[in-house]
Amino acid sequence: MSSVRRHRFVCSVVLAVCCWFAGAQAQNRSQLFEQFQNHQVEALLQSYRHRAITMPDWRQFLALIQQSNADSAVAGYFRLFNRTHDQQLQHLIRQRIAQFYSIQGFYETARRVETDPVFFRKLQGIKKQQQIHYGVQLAAFSRRENALRKKQALSASGLATRVIAKQKNGQALFVLIHGDFESKEAATRAMKTIRKKFNLKGYVVEY
Repeated sequence: MSSVRRHRFVCSVVLAVCCWFAGAQAQNRSQLFEQFQNHQVEALLQSYRHRAITMPDWRQFLALIQQSNADSAVAGYFRLFNRTHDQQLQHLIRQRIAQFYSIQGFYETARRVETDPVFFRKLQGIKKQQQIHYGVQLAAFSRRENALRKKQALSASGLATRVIAKQKNGQALFVLIHGDFESKEAATRAMKTIRKKFNLKGYVVEY
Protein backbone atom coordinates (compact mmCIF):
# COMPACT_ATOMS: atom_id res chain seq x y z
CA MET A 1 0.00 0.00 0.00
CA SER A 2 1.45 3.38 -1.01
CA SER A 3 1.94 6.13 1.56
CA VAL A 4 -0.90 8.17 0.01
CA ARG A 5 -3.34 5.26 0.19
CA ARG A 6 -2.21 4.46 3.72
CA HIS A 7 -2.80 8.07 4.75
CA ARG A 8 -6.28 8.04 3.18
CA PHE A 9 -7.10 4.75 4.89
CA VAL A 10 -6.01 6.06 8.32
CA CYS A 11 -8.02 9.27 7.82
CA SER A 12 -11.14 7.31 6.86
CA VAL A 13 -10.81 5.11 9.95
CA VAL A 14 -10.34 8.11 12.23
CA LEU A 15 -13.35 9.84 10.63
CA ALA A 16 -15.50 6.73 11.06
CA VAL A 17 -14.51 6.41 14.73
CA CYS A 18 -15.26 10.10 15.38
CA CYS A 19 -18.66 9.82 13.69
CA TRP A 20 -19.47 6.70 15.69
CA PHE A 21 -18.41 8.34 18.95
CA ALA A 22 -20.45 11.49 18.24
CA GLY A 23 -23.47 9.40 17.32
CA ALA A 24 -23.12 7.18 20.39
CA GLN A 25 -22.78 10.18 22.68
CA ALA A 26 -25.84 11.84 21.14
CA GLN A 27 -27.77 8.61 21.63
CA ASN A 28 -26.58 8.38 25.24
CA ARG A 29 -27.71 11.93 25.90
CA SER A 30 -31.14 11.19 24.48
CA GLN A 31 -31.36 8.06 26.61
CA LEU A 32 -30.46 10.01 29.74
CA PHE A 33 -33.09 12.62 28.90
CA GLU A 34 -35.76 9.96 28.37
CA GLN A 35 -34.85 8.23 31.63
CA PHE A 36 -35.18 11.47 33.55
CA GLN A 37 -38.47 12.35 31.89
CA ASN A 38 -39.77 8.87 32.74
CA HIS A 39 -38.99 9.46 36.44
CA GLN A 40 -36.13 6.97 36.50
CA VAL A 41 -34.03 9.37 38.58
CA GLU A 42 -32.79 6.77 41.06
CA ALA A 43 -31.49 4.61 38.22
CA LEU A 44 -29.65 7.63 36.82
CA LEU A 45 -28.14 8.39 40.22
CA GLN A 46 -26.95 4.80 40.51
CA SER A 47 -25.25 5.14 37.11
CA TYR A 48 -23.73 8.43 38.28
CA ARG A 49 -22.34 6.86 41.46
CA HIS A 50 -20.83 3.97 39.50
CA ARG A 51 -19.34 6.43 36.98
CA ALA A 52 -21.28 4.87 34.12
CA ILE A 53 -22.24 8.41 33.08
CA THR A 54 -19.10 10.16 31.84
CA MET A 55 -20.40 13.37 30.25
CA PRO A 56 -19.30 16.24 32.56
CA ASP A 57 -22.43 18.37 32.14
CA TRP A 58 -24.74 15.45 32.95
CA ARG A 59 -22.59 14.45 35.91
CA GLN A 60 -22.79 17.99 37.27
CA PHE A 61 -26.56 18.03 36.76
CA LEU A 62 -26.98 14.80 38.73
CA ALA A 63 -24.66 16.09 41.45
CA LEU A 64 -26.82 19.21 41.79
CA ILE A 65 -29.96 17.09 42.15
CA GLN A 66 -28.46 15.55 45.27
CA GLN A 67 -27.44 18.86 46.83
CA SER A 68 -29.34 19.56 50.04
CA ASN A 69 -29.06 23.36 49.89
CA ALA A 70 -31.73 24.42 47.38
CA ASP A 71 -30.35 27.96 46.87
CA SER A 72 -26.87 26.62 46.07
CA ALA A 73 -28.36 24.02 43.73
CA VAL A 74 -30.33 26.68 41.82
CA ALA A 75 -27.21 28.83 41.46
CA GLY A 76 -25.43 25.75 40.10
CA TYR A 77 -28.27 25.09 37.65
CA PHE A 78 -27.98 28.61 36.25
CA ARG A 79 -24.22 28.21 35.76
CA LEU A 80 -24.62 24.80 34.14
CA PHE A 81 -27.33 26.11 31.79
CA ASN A 82 -24.81 28.59 30.37
CA ARG A 83 -22.06 26.00 30.01
CA THR A 84 -23.84 23.11 28.33
CA HIS A 85 -24.81 22.97 24.66
CA ASP A 86 -27.19 20.06 25.27
CA GLN A 87 -30.65 21.53 24.62
CA GLN A 88 -32.41 18.59 26.27
CA LEU A 89 -30.34 19.08 29.41
CA GLN A 90 -31.10 22.81 29.32
CA HIS A 91 -34.79 21.91 29.21
CA LEU A 92 -34.42 19.76 32.34
CA ILE A 93 -32.48 22.52 34.08
CA ARG A 94 -35.30 24.96 33.47
CA GLN A 95 -37.74 22.40 34.85
CA ARG A 96 -35.70 22.05 38.04
CA ILE A 97 -35.43 25.81 38.51
CA ALA A 98 -39.17 26.17 37.91
CA GLN A 99 -39.83 23.50 40.56
CA PHE A 100 -37.72 25.49 43.02
CA TYR A 101 -39.83 28.63 42.52
CA SER A 102 -43.07 26.64 42.60
CA ILE A 103 -42.15 25.13 45.97
CA GLN A 104 -41.46 28.65 47.24
CA GLY A 105 -44.98 29.67 46.15
CA PHE A 106 -43.84 31.81 43.20
CA TYR A 107 -46.08 30.04 40.69
CA GLU A 108 -46.03 32.75 38.02
CA THR A 109 -42.24 32.91 38.15
CA ALA A 110 -42.12 29.12 37.84
CA ARG A 111 -44.40 29.20 34.80
CA ARG A 112 -42.38 31.90 33.06
CA VAL A 113 -39.07 30.14 33.76
CA GLU A 114 -40.30 27.23 31.65
CA THR A 115 -42.20 29.14 28.96
CA ASP A 116 -40.60 32.58 28.53
CA PRO A 117 -36.96 32.60 27.29
CA VAL A 118 -36.65 36.40 27.64
CA PHE A 119 -37.81 36.30 31.25
CA PHE A 120 -35.42 33.41 31.96
CA ARG A 121 -32.44 35.37 30.61
CA LYS A 122 -33.37 38.36 32.79
CA LEU A 123 -33.61 36.08 35.81
CA GLN A 124 -30.19 34.68 34.96
CA GLY A 125 -28.76 38.20 34.99
CA ILE A 126 -30.24 38.94 38.40
CA LYS A 127 -28.93 35.68 39.85
CA LYS A 128 -25.48 36.36 38.44
CA GLN A 129 -25.35 39.70 40.24
CA GLN A 130 -26.43 38.01 43.46
CA GLN A 131 -23.93 35.19 43.15
CA ILE A 132 -21.84 34.46 46.23
CA HIS A 133 -18.10 33.91 45.82
CA TYR A 134 -15.85 31.96 48.16
CA GLY A 135 -12.18 32.41 48.90
CA VAL A 136 -9.52 31.55 51.45
CA GLN A 137 -8.64 34.43 53.78
CA LEU A 138 -4.97 34.25 54.72
CA ALA A 139 -4.33 37.53 56.55
CA ALA A 140 -5.87 40.88 57.51
CA PHE A 141 -4.23 44.27 58.02
CA SER A 142 -5.32 47.71 59.14
CA ARG A 143 -3.00 49.36 56.58
CA ARG A 144 -3.18 48.73 52.83
CA GLU A 145 0.59 48.95 52.33
CA ASN A 146 1.13 46.08 54.79
CA ALA A 147 -1.41 43.97 52.94
CA LEU A 148 0.30 44.71 49.61
CA ARG A 149 3.69 43.83 51.09
CA LYS A 150 2.37 40.46 52.26
CA LYS A 151 0.70 39.93 48.89
CA GLN A 152 4.04 40.39 47.12
CA ALA A 153 5.75 37.97 49.50
CA LEU A 154 3.12 35.29 48.89
CA SER A 155 3.28 35.89 45.15
CA ALA A 156 7.05 35.33 45.23
CA SER A 157 6.43 31.93 46.86
CA GLY A 158 3.89 30.99 44.18
CA LEU A 159 0.62 31.80 45.92
CA ALA A 160 -1.69 34.28 44.20
CA THR A 161 -3.89 36.52 46.35
CA ARG A 162 -5.90 39.72 46.08
CA VAL A 163 -6.42 42.54 48.55
CA ILE A 164 -10.05 43.28 49.42
CA ALA A 165 -11.07 46.28 51.52
CA LYS A 166 -13.68 45.69 54.22
CA GLN A 167 -15.15 47.50 57.18
CA LYS A 168 -15.01 46.09 60.70
CA ASN A 169 -16.41 48.06 63.66
CA GLY A 170 -16.23 51.19 61.56
CA GLN A 171 -12.54 50.69 60.77
CA ALA A 172 -10.95 49.88 57.41
CA LEU A 173 -9.59 46.36 57.11
CA PHE A 174 -7.53 44.99 54.21
CA VAL A 175 -7.73 41.22 53.82
CA LEU A 176 -5.74 38.86 51.64
CA ILE A 177 -7.95 36.42 49.76
CA HIS A 178 -6.85 33.49 47.65
CA GLY A 179 -9.15 32.21 44.91
CA ASP A 180 -12.57 32.96 43.49
CA PHE A 181 -14.59 29.79 43.93
CA GLU A 182 -18.20 29.06 43.08
CA SER A 183 -18.70 26.66 45.98
CA LYS A 184 -17.67 26.39 49.60
CA GLU A 185 -16.44 22.86 48.96
CA ALA A 186 -13.96 24.03 46.30
CA ALA A 187 -12.66 26.77 48.60
CA THR A 188 -12.25 24.25 51.43
CA ARG A 189 -10.16 22.00 49.19
CA ALA A 190 -7.95 24.96 48.28
CA MET A 191 -7.57 25.86 51.97
CA LYS A 192 -6.33 22.32 52.76
CA THR A 193 -3.86 22.46 49.86
CA ILE A 194 -2.49 25.81 51.07
CA ARG A 195 -2.02 24.46 54.59
CA LYS A 196 -0.15 21.44 53.28
CA LYS A 197 1.96 23.16 50.60
CA PHE A 198 2.64 26.57 52.16
CA ASN A 199 2.14 25.82 55.87
CA LEU A 200 -0.31 28.73 56.12
CA LYS A 201 -3.49 28.79 58.13
CA GLY A 202 -6.54 30.31 56.55
CA TYR A 203 -10.28 29.96 56.55
CA VAL A 204 -13.06 30.02 53.98
CA VAL A 205 -14.96 33.28 53.60
CA GLU A 206 -17.79 34.60 51.44
CA TYR A 207 -17.41 37.88 49.56
